[in-house]
Amino acid sequence: MPAFRHRMLLDWINDVSTPLRAGKRWPIIDVDEQTLRDYQELFSVARDWGYNGITIWGLYVDHAWPVDLKSCLTPARKKIIDGILDAARRCGITVYSGMGVYTWGFEEIIRAHPQTSRNEGRWCYGRFVESNGVAMCYHQPAAREWMRKIIDFAVQEMGVQGFGFQSADQGRCYCSQCRQLGDMEYHALVNAETAQYTRERWPGVKLSVSGWGINFDKDEDWPHLKKMAGQLDFITDVMDQSFDRGREYRRKLIQTLPCDFGSLGRTVVVPPQRWERDRWFLPHARLLGQNISQLAADGGKAFEFFAGPLANPQFDLMTRYVGRMLTHPEESIEKALGLAVDDVLGPHTPAVRDSLVQWLLEIERVYFSRVTEVKGEFDYEPLMGVDAGPPIYLDRLRTALADFGQDMRKLQEQYQPLRKQCRQEAKAALIDRCLTNVQKDIRWRLENPKT
Repeated sequence: MPAFRHRMLLDWINDVSTPLRAGKRWPIIDVDEQTLRDYQELFSVARDWGYNGITIWGLYVDHAWPVDLKSCLTPARKKIIDGILDAARRCGITVYSGMGVYTWGFEEIIRAHPQTSRNEGRWCYGRFVESNGVAMCYHQPAAREWMRKIIDFAVQEMGVQGFGFQSADQGRCYCSQCRQLGDMEYHALVNAETAQYTRERWPGVKLSVSGWGINFDKDEDWPHLKKMAGQLDFITDVMDQSFDRGREYRRKLIQTLPCDFGSLGRTVVVPPQRWERDRWFLPHARLLGQNISQLAADGGKAFEFFAGPLANPQFDLMTRYVGRMLTHPEESIEKALGLAVDDVLGPHTPAVRDSLVQWLLEIERVYFSRVTEVKGEFDYEPLMGVDAGPPIYLDRLRTALADFGQDMRKLQEQYQPLRKQCRQEAKAALIDRCLTNVQKDIRWRLENPKT
């Protein structure tokens, strides 16, 4: 099987931060010199392990573009963002700016220019939400004008190389006119229109659509999906609905689309922004490896790995491992993971490396074998909020939490002789510290089951 054409990382700008980020409404997009250092390190690893792109959300704004647009780029922020883009170029990594299409980022614009929206509710993840204020209306000319202003601003002021469009994650307008359009029909219209404008105005800019909130499992939606895909380099089926319909359905869909097709690997592990970086350790190599290999066999050519801090050893290992799988999707999970282990921990012998690989896969097994299949977003703590939240990922274990805790204690004991046989002593010790902190969270949750 050939390598994936689009080997992508994906994140909000501080998901890869070495220090935790807390004290403000999620997502926190403050940047500083440490942010630049974190991305310089990430891009170096990404280059060496085969990635060729990243979609970064929060380069400019979080929930709201300012009405004057330019005030989102202070001189200090522009310096850091310019540094990130330059570091990416030097490593051969194309930066796609995460871009809401008619939603995500329009709260202030809608308040200042109510003619961009209709406050008749929105349709979000299969349910009607009475309040609006976040989604502009496709049938309002003023909304189209603002969408184009923002595209022009991002290219002119920052020189972005691509856009990762997203039109559904916060819902879409459900006014009396928009509700006459089916979901895929609506998203195809807004994305295709915005992509076509971008192609004509800024030729050479890369374009993708991330399908958070969009369904890919209906045959009758194919004409609309094809219309949208015709303007794109690739499209991502975030929740893997096409896979749920069966692999033959997905193969036929991939064959009929005029752009490349991708996935996030079914289980989308999102790093916590507000936790200390040594608080969690849950490798998921088998989950991702199987999905990557199956997607490649079905004809998929794009994959986005949700990036996390290299300061956390799970993401240090998994970033390398996924990059290897995307360049060698035919390779065994054990071999690809072994290469990542060699690079991160430096085991003294192949036997130690192989033991570490099996140990990592066992950690994955003792957790994921006890939970219902995770399709879509997997959060360690509540995503929204200001300060660090409780370890909600442990709640998935329900009555098996105590047994999981026992297994983790045994696995930490098994790790002790292995860590002593690694050259990278500091990183080996960091894994041990993560295991200790995971068990602290397990004990806390057992003692506070209703918190």
